Amino acid sequence: MEVRETKFRTWLKNHLAGKGAHVTNIESSTKNGIPDTYIQIPGCTGFWLELKVTTRLNELPLLRPEQRVWGLKHVRADGRAWLLVFCEEDQICSIYKNPVEKIEIVGDYLRVLDLPIKQFYKGECWTILTNMNL
Repeated sequence: MEVRETKFRTWLKNHLAGKGAHVTNIESSTKNGIPDTYIQIPGCTGFWLELKVTTRLNELPLLRPEQRVWGLKHVRADGRAWLLVFCEEDQICSIYKNPVEKIEIVGDYLRVLDLPIKQFYKGECWTILTNMNL
């Protein structure tokens, strides 16, 4: 995992855990598509987050094909999963449905072309994740 993603993932875990959420970070070298983080917020149904970090707000995130396949299978089984992209420059988070629908093949990766379902400042993660019907 990239240093930028590790730093954001650590911040997110500390931010949410400090408010009572149970956050589990997953390190998987099997490349089976499992998202980075599982979150259980009191009073909410648990969900998976795939975390990505970009430099600029208009920079489109890249996924591995197996990440999209995992999302398709998980949602078909009534699971909940989201893609959370953090833009370092603007401190803005964008949340997307997972699996994403619109993609473009770029080498070994898939560029996400979907529009985010919500954008918000980094510090609003708790409010957004607990008040959205994710």
